[in-house]
Amino acid sequence: HEYANRAYDVSRKAKNLKQKANALNNLAMVFCHKEFYKSAITNAEKAIETANQIGKSDSAAVQVIKANANMYLGRAYLQISAFESAVSHFTLAKQYYKRIGNKAQVAYMYMLSGVANNKQGNKEDAIKQYKLSMALYEEMENEVAIAWMLGNIGNVYQEMRDYRSAFEYYYKALPVFVNYGMKTNELKIY
Repeated sequence: HEYANRAYDVSRKAKNLKQKANALNNLAMVFCHKEFYKSAITNAEKAIETANQIGKSDSAAVQVIKANANMYLGRAYLQISAFESAVSHFTLAKQYYKRIGNKAQVAYMYMLSGVANNKQGNKEDAIKQYKLSMALYEEMENEVAIAWMLGNIGNVYQEMRDYRSAFEYYYKALPVFVNYGMKTNELKIY
């Protein structure tokens, strides 16, 4: 809670709106991690309101604030099973991250959208989002993230009782998990 208290003090004492919006996003992040989702939502919404007051809505700093706030909103809504709201905020965050050229965060938003779609029962949409995420991770040559997406796709196929497809995706992911000593995922794949 110490970090949250410091972030809260910074948000109250901030001399400029950018500092205040960033501090509010920090609070949203902390509350997401501490599983205080209503507080996370409140602070992320305040960060967006504050960013809207900055004036230069197309500036990179404002785009980052809005991207992060929407990511935290999506994560909070995902955890309280408000899946449509989660996907909506992940989509907004993805748009902002695209504008500022943050490919890693765009890939992460696709992945989180996949999680939300899967939990909502939209299996085909989940697979589509995971594949979009995987394509970006392939461009970045991030083999661990690619393996995670392969595993996620395998999990969706397993839930759909398409065991052949699940096995194919797990089989592709397995060498990376073994190579990096990721025992938990290795066991999950078997």
